[in-house]
Amino acid sequence: MRHFTAAVRFGQVLFLALLLSLSAGALAGEKEIAVADAIDLFEAATRAIHSYDVELVVTRRWLLHSEVVGKKKVNDGGEFWLRDVKVRKLKPGEQGKVQRVQYRQVFSKGRERVEHFLSDKSKKNNAPDLVVAADGETQRSLLKNAGIGAILPLTLGHAPQGEDYLAFYQGLEGASQFVELLRDRSKINLANASVAPAGLLILEAKPCDPGIGQAHARSGYKISLNPKHGLLPELFESSDRDNGETLPYSRTVVNEFKQIDSGVWVPIKATTLRFRQEEELRGTPAYEIVAEVN
Repeated sequence: MRHFTAAVRFGQVLFLALLLSLSAGALAGEKEIAVADAIDLFEAATRAIHSYDVELVVTRRWLLHSEVVGKKKVNDGGEFWLRDVKVRKLKPGEQGKVQRVQYRQVFSKGRERVEHFLSDKSKKNNAPDLVVAADGETQRSLLKNAGIGAILPLTLGHAPQGEDYLAFYQGLEGASQFVELLRDRSKINLANASVAPAGLLILEAKPCDPGIGQAHARSGYKISLNPKHGLLPELFESSDRDNGETLPYSRTVVNEFKQIDSGVWVPIKATTLRFRQEEELRGTPAYEIVAEVN
């Protein structure tokens, strides 16, 4: 781990005021708080982390087995052949594929840089295989070995799902943060914000019918915020609804937190499950990604 810094302006004023009001309500025996206040608490907690420079070690585990069993003809604007891939669950005692990658991820003043190291050799030589940098307006990427660079419109998430440190405390879905998605959803759908028996603050937005201006309406979200860790999320869940059926999409659990010198808590280790979305074995856990700050 390189370093973290904490934002004082937002964290010590709005965050503490909202936290005190939440605590007072809980002590008074209240079961629920206003949705808008709960989302404000979530945003305040995420903004307490002002910048970071971390090294991540990521282990990817495949929970399903895939094999090519032949090829199939496809007619989609022209006739061509594709590999026919058969997917099945792992047999008892069978180990799925395991892959290990490393990152250096830097964030400060709205700017982010992610360095991908796909081998121990590239990490030892401090020669990342892929670099993605975002300045708040555009993002630039360089694939070193291929000598390919690109300048693209800005998106969120500059590493695969479960491997982006920013998502461990903000939550990312496409080009949107979870705070934005929850604020949008609370206007059009009944969100549940309750103080759970374990002391967790739970925000949940179920899938709804799409409408004008509703981002990711068919997706559902659930976040558990832990007051013991500065109300940072310890659980992110997302689901999708299709043809009247709601199925899991991903689930991230923050396994470990650390309190830095400023008193702010930061996530140190997270485990993400990604569920298969294709028709065959749909809704079955497909990948497990464990990411830990080195």
